Amino acid sequence: MPEQTDKDQPKSPASSGNKTLIIVIGVVVVLGILGSAGYYLQQKSSERAAEKKAEEVTGGKVDISGDKVTIETDEGKVTTSESSLPDSFPSSITVYQGSEVAGSTEAEEGITLLLKTSDSTSKAFSFYKSDLAKNGWKITSSSTIEENSLITAEKGNEGVLITISKDEEDGKTAIAIVYSTGK
Repeated sequence: MPEQTDKDQPKSPASSGNKTLIIVIGVVVVLGILGSAGYYLQQKSSERAAEKKAEEVTGGKVDISGDKVTIETDEGKVTTSESSLPDSFPSSITVYQGSEVAGSTEAEEGITLLLKTSDSTSKAFSFYKSDLAKNGWKITSSSTIEENSLITAEKGNEGVLITISKDEEDGKTAIAIVYSTGK
C-alpha cells in the first residue's frame, strides 16, 4: 500500500474553522485600530478647528493641547488649564496639601490658580497665613468674614492675593491664588 502524504489527506473542518476565526480576529483588530485612529484624528481636527477660530478672534497664535490652551499675540502670551499647575508657579507659595487644581491662568505678569479642598476655610486660612510668613512673605493684610477670607502679602517686587471661601455648588473650600511677578 502506498504511503499517504499530507496532500492526500482531506482537510479537517477544524483547520478551516481556525482560519476563519483568525481572519475574524484580524478584521476586529484592524477595525479597532482604525476606530482609534479615527477618534484621534477627529479630536485633532476639532482642536485645529478651535485653534483656527480662536486665532481669527484674537489675531494671535493659538495652541490647544489636552486641557491647556495657549494664546500668543503681540501683547504677550497666556496659558490656561482646567487641571494643571503652571510650571512657573513660585515655590515660595505652597500648593495646599490634598487640594486639587480646578483651574489656572499663566501670563508674563503672573499666575492665577484655583484650588479645591475638603478642608474647612478656617484651616486653609490658618495654613496660608502661617506658610506665607514662613516662606519669607510679608503679610500686608488679612481678614475673615464668616467663611470668606482674604490674605495679601509681598516679597520684594512680587505680590500675592489669596481668597478662601466655601463653594456653594460642591461644598468644598475654594482657594484662589493671584500671584504677581512685579513685571
